[in-house]
Amino acid sequence: MGTFTANAAPRLHLAHPDVATAMHGGIGWTMATLRTWYARARTRSELRTLTDHVLADVGISRAEATKPFWQA
Repeated sequence: MGTFTANAAPRLHLAHPDVATAMHGGIGWTMATLRTWYARARTRSELRTLTDHVLADVGISRAEATKPFWQA
């Protein structure tokens, strides 16, 4: 049997499954965020073209229609 020392922490490299999963998760989160922002920007752009009366009919205020895309 080998000996274990407290300083012998396992080294992870990019090929390690945990590192690959973490990197993929970060890329997935980033892509999902970008898709959400794009959808909000497109929707809010369309909402800005509507009149206040139409916005009120669908229950959306002018302030909501003009919020920046990164705000929920």
